[in-house]
Amino acid sequence: VGTSVRMLDARARDAREKVLHERAVTRQEQQLDNEDCSPFTFEAPADVNSTSHVINMLLADYDKGMNPASWYELEYAGISGAANINRVPLMLYTEVEFNNVFQVNQKAQDMKIIYELTQVWYDCRLAFTPFSLSRAAGATSTDADPDTRVDRLYLDGDAIWLPSIVLSNQRSDTDDYTADTVRQASYSVLSRGLVISRRKLQHKVRCAFNFRSLPRDLHEGCGLKFRVFEEPVSRTKFAPMNEVALFGPPTNPPEFSILNRRTNFSTEVRTLKVDTIGLDLSTEVSILDALFDLQRSEYRYTVMAVVPCIINWVVSYSGFYISADAAPARTALGSVPVLSLVTLNNAILATLPPMQYSTYLTVYVLTTMGLCGWHLVMYAFVNYGRRKEKYLREKLKKQKEPLCAEVPSSENSGENPLLRKKQTKIQGAMSVAYAPVERVMPWNNIKIMHQFGRFDIYMRWIAPVAFGILTIVYALLDN
Repeated sequence: VGTSVRMLDARARDAREKVLHERAVTRQEQQLDNEDCSPFTFEAPADVNSTSHVINMLLADYDKGMNPASWYELEYAGISGAANINRVPLMLYTEVEFNNVFQVNQKAQDMKIIYELTQVWYDCRLAFTPFSLSRAAGATSTDADPDTRVDRLYLDGDAIWLPSIVLSNQRSDTDDYTADTVRQASYSVLSRGLVISRRKLQHKVRCAFNFRSLPRDLHEGCGLKFRVFEEPVSRTKFAPMNEVALFGPPTNPPEFSILNRRTNFSTEVRTLKVDTIGLDLSTEVSILDALFDLQRSEYRYTVMAVVPCIINWVVSYSGFYISADAAPARTALGSVPVLSLVTLNNAILATLPPMQYSTYLTVYVLTTMGLCGWHLVMYAFVNYGRRKEKYLREKLKKQKEPLCAEVPSSENSGENPLLRKKQTKIQGAMSVAYAPVERVMPWNNIKIMHQFGRFDIYMRWIAPVAFGILTIVYALLDN
């Protein structure tokens, strides 16, 4: 079974590389009409007995520091005798296949990506005629046995020219294309000079997250951003193999889904001038962006934040059905949910980076916290109104009793003018003492304090309406 699986994998890999070869050959022939490697094709000797022997001869005078396009222009000009030839860039046909996206750190705004980077280009210095290691004496390389014919050579990546590209959005705490990031690498060349580079890499890359619609936030433009390093676009240029970046097995990291996979090919101008010595290094470089979007699943934050908010609000709301005289119980039901929501809000902010804007979730938590605090404030008004009303009624009762005792009754006063005058004076003093108090000081008005004491009844329907509107707006927001 294991042998069969390996054979199927090898066949699939060969079929895939054949497709890559056909795509690259077709597009290369369409865009590089002047390129013809036949004058530079290496003819293997008749007595060759190993592929390493052919590789050594191919690389004998090979300069890995020279761009294949530059070498081709020089050699072609020498053969044709033309002073000027049509200068075309070396096309790097590139494909990015994402294998895994993991360790998404939203606080640091980065993630780790394992991917396969396949690049195909022409290097006429490595073109050779297919040969056979078991040829009969006197046979030419074109008469090679199809069963033993060699039309592909596997090379060491350190021995040939490789495109110098950088990952511009990589975290600076790791080096680019070092041994700890390259998991696997394969470099091969086909007989017509087509070089195929396949590398399996792992990198930590940055991605600018936007948390405004948390927990339904969509983070756009994450992925890999390649730049050609120290090569102008006139010399080396990215070209697509596929319109979208490929994905292998399920790659969705926990809590996120990968959407809108795409590749963008463009150019940008890098300006670099040194005025003191009159040096201008400004150039236009080629760019390849293999991007995707991350859509968060709201389940985690719904369980972590929304459900606790609803529970805390219900606990706080239940206090309106407890007697206002039970001050310890009412205070506990009002203050504990507020403190719990403060802790919850801090826990949410601890998972996010420092931001200068608010998110839907934090606004919902803070508003729920404000509503629970409002419940506690309403109890303060209720408690104050009930105590004040009771105090005013007792005070009024105590003030009226002695005055009424000192006022002579009309039956006892008879026709005595002195007693009648005293009674009139006392009644006038009472009207002056009590009438202005109710008009100037509302907090000493028994009726107003009585309404304060009834806030519990009003809040039994006002509070659910307010919280219901908040929850509905939160649920519909950004959907």
